[in-house]
Amino acid sequence: MKLDIENRILIPFMLFTILPICFLAGVSYWNGHYLLMNEKTRSLEMTIQESLAFIDALEEETDSEDDTQKKVLDFFSTFNTRDIVILERGNLLLNQPNLTMADLNPIISSEKSGIYDGKDLLMVYDYYEKWQWQLITVVDKSSVLENLIDIQKYILLISIMFLIFSMQAIIFTAHNISKPIRAFAEFCKTIDFDNLKQKIDITRSDEIGILANAFNAMIDQLNASAENLIEIKRYNEDILQNASVGILTTDAQGQHITINRAGTDILNKYNHNPHILDLLNQHIGKAIHSRKGLNTTITLDEITNKAFYLDVSISLLLRKNNEFIGIICCFSDITKRRILENNIIRVNRLASVGQFAAGMAHEIRNPLTGLKTGIQYIRTQLPDADTTSIELTDDMVYEINRINNLVSELLDFSKPKHAFKEPVKVQALLKKSLDILDDELRKKQVNLSIIELDQDPIGIIDKDQIEQVFINIIKNAVNALSEHGNLTVQIRLLDRHGQSWIKLSFMDTGHGIPPENLERIFDPFFTTNPKGIGLGLSVVNSLLIQNDGKMEIESKYQVGTTVHIYLPHYEGATYEN
Repeated sequence: MKLDIENRILIPFMLFTILPICFLAGVSYWNGHYLLMNEKTRSLEMTIQESLAFIDALEEETDSEDDTQKKVLDFFSTFNTRDIVILERGNLLLNQPNLTMADLNPIISSEKSGIYDGKDLLMVYDYYEKWQWQLITVVDKSSVLENLIDIQKYILLISIMFLIFSMQAIIFTAHNISKPIRAFAEFCKTIDFDNLKQKIDITRSDEIGILANAFNAMIDQLNASAENLIEIKRYNEDILQNASVGILTTDAQGQHITINRAGTDILNKYNHNPHILDLLNQHIGKAIHSRKGLNTTITLDEITNKAFYLDVSISLLLRKNNEFIGIICCFSDITKRRILENNIIRVNRLASVGQFAAGMAHEIRNPLTGLKTGIQYIRTQLPDADTTSIELTDDMVYEINRINNLVSELLDFSKPKHAFKEPVKVQALLKKSLDILDDELRKKQVNLSIIELDQDPIGIIDKDQIEQVFINIIKNAVNALSEHGNLTVQIRLLDRHGQSWIKLSFMDTGHGIPPENLERIFDPFFTTNPKGIGLGLSVVNSLLIQNDGKMEIESKYQVGTTVHIYLPHYEGATYEN
């Protein structure tokens, strides 16, 4: 607790007065206690000696030892002090003070005379060897203390009266010394630093008056600059809080000091990812260690393998003398920009690949037609007995058909057909697609589950194209599943950006997509399937764009993949308008 000036003056004076008085009272008490205890000890010793002398005298007058002992016990039983204890070989013969054996344990086995000064009892004892008796006289120390207090109560009363008088004098003196200083301190407490118009009104010619005048002059100087400083501070805080990028400041050890509103929003947006602050702190630590600023991009993968990106710029916070005092870390969420850049790159890549694929498809298909016709003609000219040649020509026709199918996929990819949109029942179309792939589902014993709506939603789509989308997505899911794997298809309606959508989620428990491959799955000819050509998802994405739909993919490696398909929901006249 902080002491004011009056108490700082008062307490030392009080201590210097109280301590001597208490010391004298303590010495007086201790001396009286010592003398009283000595007197009690001598009294107990005298009682023991008188008791032993009485026993000796009675023994000379009586012939029988038993009669003598009985008379002694009868005599001491009526002794008016009631403070005698007699033991014979550890057994109680007489116990006037009603002591317990625990009280007598310290002296019970002694065959000598002596004094026992215990915590609560003072005992003087002696041993009568002829009868093997131990005589003990006892006094309770609490009764001694009561006697001592009764004796010294007048001394204590005088000491207390003198102490009270001294305290009153000390309080009066301290109050008069501290009064002007306390008045000055109380005024300082009432000062409002948002309004420095107040001044202290003390007219004295001593040191307090000089201090008051200097204080008033200081207030005038502070008042002249305080408003400018406050305005500058508010202006800087407004700039910091309204900046569109997150700004985080730290001290020289990397401990966070402030963060603006945009920074808090970014961290709250991705608070489910515990690594974002760790990565920021790592880059801040590098800047502190190297004493150099840095610019970098942080890439983080969420649980669903969706990546998000932060652009980070770290600068050193220096004073005018180049003293390093902390870090300024600016960071912004560039996920949307990076996704847009990736989409532009992908569109350019698709356009280039599409042009190349279209040219190559036409160049390949023409010779394939002639080659297939020639082989088929040769096949008709072979004798039926030449089974080897017949099988060879059949295999050649099969491989030519495979190449022709590949060419057809390339043409579909490069020049997709125009979508013929019409109202289509989406759940029925999905079940038809599942029926087409029924053999593949049975072959892998897939556990299929469909969570559908009570009323089949209607989408404005090209029936054939969306059927191809469903088939491609289901095939990919089946290829990723092991035997007895799970495939769940959920259908629901939702409003997004003011438009009604039919959302189909295809959730499998397959091997998932590695994070490093997730951004490349829409690239043409990218595939991890040795039997695939890498055009499935590219075609799916192209067909969905033709049907004003969209696709999102979430995947966790070795756990599974979820593909979300969004199709425009038909809402009757509202949609047509």
